[in-house]
Amino acid sequence: MRIRRGYPNSRALFDVQNIGSQGAAPHFTCIENAVRLMTLAVTGYRVVMLLLLAGVGIGLIVFQSALIAPLIRKTLDPPLTGKVLRSLWPKFFLILTGVGTVFTLVHFVSDPDNLFLGVIFGLLVVGFPLIAYLIIPATEKARDSGNDRLFALLHRLSVILTVLVLLAYIVAAALALS
Repeated sequence: MRIRRGYPNSRALFDVQNIGSQGAAPHFTCIENAVRLMTLAVTGYRVVMLLLLAGVGIGLIVFQSALIAPLIRKTLDPPLTGKVLRSLWPKFFLILTGVGTVFTLVHFVSDPDNLFLGVIFGLLVVGFPLIAYLIIPATEKARDSGNDRLFALLHRLSVILTVLVLLAYIVAAALALS
């Protein structure tokens, strides 16, 4: 690679040209090279941040749903189990909403051209945990009043919303890698 100074048709002070390659080599100015490198750096940052946040969301959901909740049900007595789970699930959904908010903001900032996908992911990873959080009081009231049918419906709704958030993060991670 040879640097030529003062090339008359250059938009930059320096002009970089590959010398010795077969055929016509691509010709980029230093400014164009810098822009290309910055684009690669931003793309790499976007991918890393989206993968990290999707991994945090996936990890939270799997850890809470598959490990913590069943462990609490198996090891604690029923009155204490209810108190612990009623304290734990609201925090879980709020943390999941926070992670989803950051994920959505990173997606909007790093990929503003793909607005539709950002809105869809935003609705899924922010809206669904927020809805699950907001139905917790009704779910607890249904359980306390003995309305098993309403409790089962609301509980099923929160499970479905959580599974959809999990799937959204998996799809987002797959899209970030492609």
